[in-house]
Amino acid sequence: MNRHLKKTFVLLIALAFAETTNAQGIQMGEVVIVSTSSLKKNVKPDEVKVFLNEAIAEKSKKAKPAISIQLFQADRGNRKGEALLAFTAKTVADREAFASGSPFTDEVLAVSSRRCSDFLENTHVYTEYRLIGADRFKSLPVAGILGFHYIKVKPERSAEFEKFVIEKLHPAVGQVLPDMSLLYYKAAAGE
Repeated sequence: MNRHLKKTFVLLIALAFAETTNAQGIQMGEVVIVSTSSLKKNVKPDEVKVFLNEAIAEKSKKAKPAISIQLFQADRGNRKGEALLAFTAKTVADREAFASGSPFTDEVLAVSSRRCSDFLENTHVYTEYRLIGADRFKSLPVAGILGFHYIKVKPERSAEFEKFVIEKLHPAVGQVLPDMSLLYYKAAAGE
């Protein structure tokens, strides 16, 4: 784990709007990994989506892990128009069965002559997050829209903050509306 993660507890809050009919949907899980790489110039997002569907289908035939990979496009903010590649695993065991390190490398995702490096500038850069209090959720939503908000927590207060999330926040705002969930993840590996 990189030195920065040891010093700083970073919390990821993912707002997940459950829209199972949305074309951009991903099953949320105990593990969320985002690629911190940009797409190569002249790569069309639809090409990446086709590749991902083929690569995941091929990989799932072999290992059958409960994972999802989806390409999202930012529709606002200073990253408007940029692509975000997100990976989720139902459990930590499913994540570990899929691959160690970046799940976006050529060694992990390849179909015929196509590889992730055909689409991404750097396939090895990622950040992995783990759901805080995962055992408290009976089920997790399919997210049609992801909103990421980061909070830095003082290292000496991280255990206290996790306890607060599990005991107070998850019960109060875990299911804000019937179609909206607020999930708290903490950085676990990568950048």
